[in-house]
Amino acid sequence: MADFISKKYIWVGVMLCVLAGSIIYRIMDYDFEHKIVNWIEDRCVDFSDLCVIKMTDLTSFRWDEMYFFENGAIYNAPALEALGLRPDQYRFLERKIIFVENKKVILHDELDTHIEHGLPNQIYFDVFSGEDYKVYTPQTAIFTVQKNTGGDYGPTYYLTRVSN
Repeated sequence: MADFISKKYIWVGVMLCVLAGSIIYRIMDYDFEHKIVNWIEDRCVDFSDLCVIKMTDLTSFRWDEMYFFENGAIYNAPALEALGLRPDQYRFLERKIIFVENKKVILHDELDTHIEHGLPNQIYFDVFSGEDYKVYTPQTAIFTVQKNTGGDYGPTYYLTRVSN
């Protein structure tokens, strides 16, 4: 009987660890792009209504500028150097989200990409052809969300800034 009880406690302990681990994984700031996607999936269920996302709702820290660098934008060395970042440390085919407060980098995330198609759950900001990056403030980092079902590669999301 004691052997059965100890196995039961071990089983309950394992299940609690798995549950705690999944909760911690879900709430921690593991990757800002995933955080955006999770927010969209939780709140923009069927996209029948206009879905609007504010970056200030996703950040638990203060910031005054958000930079989004498109693929290959690392060749815009002056922009990165102005943030105190060295362009030679980055791969060409990565997108970047950088949050800054008082010219100090608060969060810097490098986002995977693919040169031929979007990756599943990839976020696209309204960086247009000929632009390397965009700068947003807490007041301008408000976007409408459009979902592309993605065909063979999974869904992608397009964020277009709401005009003030």
